[in-house]
Amino acid sequence: MNKKKLFKIINNDCLKFKDKIKDYELLILDPPFDQWDKVPKFCNKTILCFTNFQNREKITDIYGTPKIEIIWHFKDGRWVSHNFPRLTHENILIYGKTDNAFVGETNINTPIKKGKGHIGKTKMQERIYYPKEKKQLNSVLEYPRNVQTGVWSKPKALINDLINFINPSSVCDPFMGSGVVAELCAEYNINYLGIEKDKTIFLNTENKLNKIFNQLDFFLEKQYVHE
Repeated sequence: MNKKKLFKIINNDCLKFKDKIKDYELLILDPPFDQWDKVPKFCNKTILCFTNFQNREKITDIYGTPKIEIIWHFKDGRWVSHNFPRLTHENILIYGKTDNAFVGETNINTPIKKGKGHIGKTKMQERIYYPKEKKQLNSVLEYPRNVQTGVWSKPKALINDLINFINPSSVCDPFMGSGVVAELCAEYNINYLGIEKDKTIFLNTENKLNKIFNQLDFFLEKQYVHE
């Protein structure tokens, strides 16, 4: 029998819930970029930070050099200034535990005949490489921005890649926004805590998640907290 998972969203300031946040395996930090200096240090098993070049140093000053850095590239870039290039990427810094990186697009599982050469060796027996089911994740991920909801949010396909790469048993999303992470955690039956300070955004996300819950069949204990 499947163990019942907890799915909880809270309308409040995430800084009031530091003691709860630390209990989740994966912490996703995606605050408004001008508020990175207000985000305290956390000690979760894995921490994933979205940032840009102006705020990257604020994160590395707290957590040090990331284990992995991924670039999210979007061709539909943002205008910044007449004196700067269009901004077409964000930085994703990952600290702590990750899992297998073969979580990309579905692979063509046709065996590939390899040559006899190899790095550092000139003669080897002929080899056959059998591709894995999924392609290995790239360090640059290209997905268009998700701006249709009226709330700045990350594309679902991007978050899906990251969730599968880290493979967490529980996720805390203290800057929940439009609920992209929440939606995936519901689909994957992952313990989830989402916190959103803005009342209007919270209510819109709550409404969207209710529709998702009505469509899915899984074991989740749902809690919506208005504070």
